[in-house]
Amino acid sequence: MIQTEEPAPSFAEAWRLLWKIDVLRRIWYAVPFLSVAIIGFVSLASLMYEEVYNVGTLQRGYLAACVEPFQFLGLAVGAKLGTRLFLRDPALIFKFLRGVAFASAVLTACFALAPTLWLSIVANIMLTSVLAILIPGLFSTLSLAIPARARSVGFSVASWWAIPGLLILPLIGWVSDTLGFRVGMLVLSPILLIGGLMIASGAQVVRRDINDVWAASAARSKAMLDRSEGRSKLLIVHDLNVSYAQLQVLFDINIEVDEGEIVALLGTNGAGKSTLLRAISGVTEANFGAVILDGRDITHAPPNEIAEFGVAQVPGGAGIFGSMSVRENLRAAGWLIRKDHAMYQSRLEEVLETFPILSERIDEPAADLSGGQQQMLALSMALLSRPKLLLIDELSLGLAPAVVAQLCSLVRSIAATGTTVILVEQSLNVALTMASTAYFMERGRIRFSGPAHELAERPDLLRAVFLAQNDSSDQKTPKAVPAPDSVQAMATLSAVPALELVGVTRRFGGNAAVEDVSLSVAPGEILGLIGQNGAGKTTLFDMICGYQPLNGGRILINGIDVASSPPFRRARGGLGRTFQGGRLFPGLTVAESVAVALERTIDVSDPLNAALSLPASVESEYRASTRVAELLELFGLAAYAQSFTRELSTGTRRIVEFACAVAHQPSVLLLDEPAAGVAQREVEQLGFLLLRIRAELGCALVVIEHDMPLLSSISDRLVALELGSCIAEGVPGDVLADPRVISSYLGDDRAAVARSGKIGDLS
Repeated sequence: MIQTEEPAPSFAEAWRLLWKIDVLRRIWYAVPFLSVAIIGFVSLASLMYEEVYNVGTLQRGYLAACVEPFQFLGLAVGAKLGTRLFLRDPALIFKFLRGVAFASAVLTACFALAPTLWLSIVANIMLTSVLAILIPGLFSTLSLAIPARARSVGFSVASWWAIPGLLILPLIGWVSDTLGFRVGMLVLSPILLIGGLMIASGAQVVRRDINDVWAASAARSKAMLDRSEGRSKLLIVHDLNVSYAQLQVLFDINIEVDEGEIVALLGTNGAGKSTLLRAISGVTEANFGAVILDGRDITHAPPNEIAEFGVAQVPGGAGIFGSMSVRENLRAAGWLIRKDHAMYQSRLEEVLETFPILSERIDEPAADLSGGQQQMLALSMALLSRPKLLLIDELSLGLAPAVVAQLCSLVRSIAATGTTVILVEQSLNVALTMASTAYFMERGRIRFSGPAHELAERPDLLRAVFLAQNDSSDQKTPKAVPAPDSVQAMATLSAVPALELVGVTRRFGGNAAVEDVSLSVAPGEILGLIGQNGAGKTTLFDMICGYQPLNGGRILINGIDVASSPPFRRARGGLGRTFQGGRLFPGLTVAESVAVALERTIDVSDPLNAALSLPASVESEYRASTRVAELLELFGLAAYAQSFTRELSTGTRRIVEFACAVAHQPSVLLLDEPAAGVAQREVEQLGFLLLRIRAELGCALVVIEHDMPLLSSISDRLVALELGSCIAEGVPGDVLADPRVISSYLGDDRAAVARSGKIGDLS
């Protein structure tokens, strides 16, 4: 026999579970109205008998004794009627309640206006009977809509909702004392009607709530059955639906994961991959469906309890506390083992041995780490708890190929110890080196599930969505595409480089982040910048933009020394940039974000013109809105125009940021890992788009990127950095073949190097 009894939930889990039951929530909302009406009726009825009909205390007792038995009659009728209605459709009970609500309101009014004692008694008896008829069916239906393990909490919590109603009762008493008991009783009639109708609205949702309970029970029973037969499914996700407010993002997701398995979760940008991980870890609560971990339903458990059950998540691009030091981040991540200091120290030494760069910067603020080092720190924090299920969102995000290869090996070794890994990864090539099973998502639904190698043979799924305009069946990656004649002519005629660095140096304390770096970028040239994490690439960009001061050297943009200029003046001078983390204004929509990026090209920006809607301002706004629409169409973002940027996935935010950079119309564009967080097929079309931007804008591009097929296919030259110094410079083929670059940066894992395109592209 399979044991199906579930462990009792904590109050926090029970509350989250109950709050998602729509029909129960509607009943809770109705309780304040019903408490006022029912308690008020009982109180005022006794007073009316005494004051209006002159019934004494003993007679009122006899009267109550005569009325109350009719409740039993109502209960008997309700039990039979409720059973019949429930068998036909549980929603019929709530529809029947709509009629009961009207009848109760009418009977309350009849009681209040009854001219004789006997008519008031008849109204009282009928009201008592009508209300009693509903109780059996209502409670039996709720018993099926509330999971058994939280049923007691669900019913008892309803008493809390009576408190607001009790606070209103003195007001009803004041009305009765001032205007008379009949008026007070009449006031209760619409209040009772409102409460009844609120409960009756549950007819719209009760079937869904009951089905959700049954689906969760079925999923857990299946998990227990599989375990009893030796099929150890650590995780079962059954018919999972997730929404953000009114926007549903996941639709009937079904996933099964074995113990010790590595599962790759791939898909288009905005498909819901990260949302699925958040739903499993409890950060985002599911609306319907079930998540079963090791036989236990964790669908509505709070994140801290799910972590205690053995689930750890590495969020994509935001897994660390920037204001805290590396040591403090790791200490915070060890909260599950905080009482065992020896165990914490042992595990801390293990993760620092895996990532020695973190040991070297243990007391530095995490915000000062490079993007790759922050990703290492986030992984270290997750590994401290030795989870049963490890959820990794964007493993290779911002990491050098050699580090990606190291992490792939680490993930495989983690899985070998029995830890289950679900990996969200944009690069199919990287995922194939680790995962045996893959799921492909698109628009919130699972489009493919099966062996990972079979997914690579599905071109109908692996296609570009945002950059589909550049998609071509006979083009895979741009190979050694020369600059257009117009751009080459510009570079030839202009003796002034678009960007020039002369001996720039930046030190933090006694450590050199950038040491005597000199480079020159001609107008229309694409320069690729590569190097291991912490080599100084992003710091170099910060210096060019003015976010970091120089300790030595000069920076010239279009021949003008800007070393002492603030960032906004460099931007107005034609410098544009994207960041590693996709930095956008969270309170703006996508269309608004792109419009803000057009500020440099706006002809009329005077607020007085805009306030008075002068023709020049109106014309300028029209041109700006037209340009915004063009850019949204170019980048496939038209459907997201009115979405807030904070609601977008990591990859979609990167596409928006890139659109903003193009809207700026720069003469020098710095791109810090433009492919990070972007789906592989989007990346493979990104190269064509970069070449198109160069052709149309004539701007110079400096690109930091770890995707070597992409970078080598678009760059005229590559510069390799190590520990802040330049170690190689030249055409892509020569730099990538340099032994120093291979040993310090690329490594020997071809899949980690070739994140897009075919793995053999760089051979």
